[in-house]
Amino acid sequence: MRIRNLILAIAVAFVLASCGGGRKHSITSPSPADDTRSFQAGEPQETTIDQALAELAAMPTPAGVDEATFEKLRDALADSLRERGEGKLVSTPPSTESSRVTDLIAADNGDGSATLMWSYRNTGDYNQDGIVNISDITPLAVHFNESSDAGNEWIDGNGDTTINISDITPLAANFFNECAGYAIESSDNPDSGFTQVDTVSFSAASGTGRLRFSYTVSVAAGMWVRVVPLDSTSASGVESAAAPVAGAVTGAQVTLGTDNVLTSQTVGPDGGTIEGPVGTALEGVSVTFPPGALSEDVLVELGTNDGTVAPQWGDFGGVIISLNAGDVHDFAQPVDVTIPYTDDTAIPVPYYIDPEGGLHVMQLIDADAGAGTATFQTFHASLVTWINDLLGLDPQEIAYTTYRPADDGFQVVNNGSAYNRGGECFGMTSFSLWYYEHHKADGNLFPRFMYTVGGLKGQDIIATRTFISIAQQWNVYLPTVTAETRLTDEQNYVIIRNAILNTTSPVLIYLYHTGGGAGAHSVLAWGYSQGVISLYNPNLPGQNSTAVYDTVRRRFEPYRGYDGIIYNGDGSLHLTESYTNILNDAENQFGGSNEATIRDIYPENESEITERYTTLSGTIDSGEVLVEKLKVWNGSTSFSVDVPEDGDFEVTIPIEHGTNFIWFDTMGHDAGGHWINVPNNMDAELFTLEGVFGQAAILVTLTWDKNDTDVDTYVIDPTGDYSCYYQMTTADGGVLDVDDTDGYGPEHWTLTYDDTVRWGEPYRVRLHYYSDHGNGGTNYSVNILLYEGSPDQVEYNYGGYLSVSNPSNDGPEDTGADWVDIATITPVEHSPSWLGGWTPSVRTGIDGIPHITVPVPPPSVRTK
Repeated sequence: MRIRNLILAIAVAFVLASCGGGRKHSITSPSPADDTRSFQAGEPQETTIDQALAELAAMPTPAGVDEATFEKLRDALADSLRERGEGKLVSTPPSTESSRVTDLIAADNGDGSATLMWSYRNTGDYNQDGIVNISDITPLAVHFNESSDAGNEWIDGNGDTTINISDITPLAANFFNECAGYAIESSDNPDSGFTQVDTVSFSAASGTGRLRFSYTVSVAAGMWVRVVPLDSTSASGVESAAAPVAGAVTGAQVTLGTDNVLTSQTVGPDGGTIEGPVGTALEGVSVTFPPGALSEDVLVELGTNDGTVAPQWGDFGGVIISLNAGDVHDFAQPVDVTIPYTDDTAIPVPYYIDPEGGLHVMQLIDADAGAGTATFQTFHASLVTWINDLLGLDPQEIAYTTYRPADDGFQVVNNGSAYNRGGECFGMTSFSLWYYEHHKADGNLFPRFMYTVGGLKGQDIIATRTFISIAQQWNVYLPTVTAETRLTDEQNYVIIRNAILNTTSPVLIYLYHTGGGAGAHSVLAWGYSQGVISLYNPNLPGQNSTAVYDTVRRRFEPYRGYDGIIYNGDGSLHLTESYTNILNDAENQFGGSNEATIRDIYPENESEITERYTTLSGTIDSGEVLVEKLKVWNGSTSFSVDVPEDGDFEVTIPIEHGTNFIWFDTMGHDAGGHWINVPNNMDAELFTLEGVFGQAAILVTLTWDKNDTDVDTYVIDPTGDYSCYYQMTTADGGVLDVDDTDGYGPEHWTLTYDDTVRWGEPYRVRLHYYSDHGNGGTNYSVNILLYEGSPDQVEYNYGGYLSVSNPSNDGPEDTGADWVDIATITPVEHSPSWLGGWTPSVRTGIDGIPHITVPVPPPSVRTK
């Protein structure tokens, strides 16, 4: 095993409990330039036992707390304080072992400085105001009998995992211990020679859980640092353990070469397996496509790329697999890649190689040395490889990426949205990772997009959009990830460590309850120091959170109540909306709304239209939900069009004589993949178009609901003449306006009063399913309008389903499962009703009706 630079980085923790909840809000961490960060020595704080007891006796019962419980706590604290037997109390710094900082990390910034991060510890300071005093009984009472695993561990003073009356004892024992700030000390020796290089005030701490410090000091890589609590007089308390200043990881070096196809095979919607040829570098390799991964038959090529991978840590697997599916770049279901694996002292860490040569860890779902195989999964047709990493190592080094939660995470708290009330942690962590990898040079994510739109911060909208994008495929992929629980904690740990070292990027972590508890949570592991894993937790913005891997017992310690910790390979994940599109929308402030904004509509409101149809165009700016479909309503009929990511749309709609009232419905998917209606700015706006043309005696409108399909309108007039896609106009003037070949319609056939109307004679309306283009059946709707603009105007609507298409069976009198007869219309000449006239009628039968047959053009003329 080649292990260059014994620098091990790791961090993983994706929780399967609650991701968040409630209303979104943000926090602001103190800036390094903030004057409150500078520690200033002053006078000690003083009180007496009698004063403390008087203050305690005067405290009211906190809201929501049982009065008897609070009385019991108050009596217990009073008894403990009296036992101290001291009259005067003077504040002193935290000096007990339980107040020692245990999670200090120091990450080198590459410029002669390092960012130090640690958690505030002052046992008994349950309200975290810097001093242990009477007011600390309040949070103890409010959270009484809670488990400290729920995220209130600093209130569990005696560490028995339950907040109860026993926690009065450490409060009293540490009464008037004060932390007014910290001294920062450095040395080139972890055991001696420390000198003070800076101080930081307690007011610089921030956080929504246990308070955290993040502070940048001038200290170079290779040095050691520690922090020491100070009281208001600068007296020193118990120093932290020394932490080394670690340089950032350098990553694997990837050189891409030329693809060499070794075998190919056509794979269709039913799936299939491609085997690597015997006697080649791919012997023992197989790629399995499950049903539904491909929507049509595709020629899939399997081969190798003659490039190389030089890991920072681990051994290159020796081959880069090339998987090429032509124009198909992403699969609808995860595809299995199985490789030979027989050495159970190591684990193969799989990687997707992007076009720029970057590595992205993939999901390993099984590693069975006894069976001789390991399997990982991908949604991408791409280059993939693996790096072997030894199990059983106990490295005592550290490694950090240059990721920082206070720079590269979200500033808003993960509390969900109206669309995702359970939280949006997965979207936030995956977008934070993607932004760090691709757009860090554009500026840190943390301070960006904090403008307010529709009552929400821009980051709130990003969180919703990204979660919807990734969670739709996550529902497909979740069984695969949970199957990864077959891997041991050690195997997961080694994969996380290897990924941090070789990609130089954070790793997505999946946390869950091994007992089957509900919920899920996602965090990012961005560094490792002697078993302490540094995390970005979107529930704790701007803070460094930590999980622990016990290198002796080779297991993860529970993190915030989650005892299952596995990695989540971003190289295997698939998005339904690109994060690039979400970023572009965020930079444009989402069109100024958290809802959909339809703009630049043409023709404009109140325009005069001289044709029976018009093409509406415009742009939709999406807010919290990406708009993927637009329905334009004219009266009671809707016309749909798919909306691309850039929001530009065109949709053809029929226009009636006179005023047309137009309405717009915008639709998108929620995180579960369900279609939902999205509010838009036109919901309360009146939009009309004025039809200025001859009134129709007969108007037929066809629409259908399947994209990329071709349904044709046929109208056969009483003479036997007809209109269809290859003969648009009849001799009498009836005209088919458009032949829509790629889905939805509309198509219109119009006969005006100015044309030749054969009153009392039948007009037949038929439909033909010309081609489904491989997309299956479609529902159709036909609207027939008679006597437009007269007092006797009447409408008829018909609908049904066409399951069979046939492009060669397209004569006007042809029959078969690809045809449907809609109606036979007999218009009756009439006079205004106040003068007396015919009552309009519609007959649906054609038996006994004579007609003249018009020769059908040859097939060459009918070809689309």
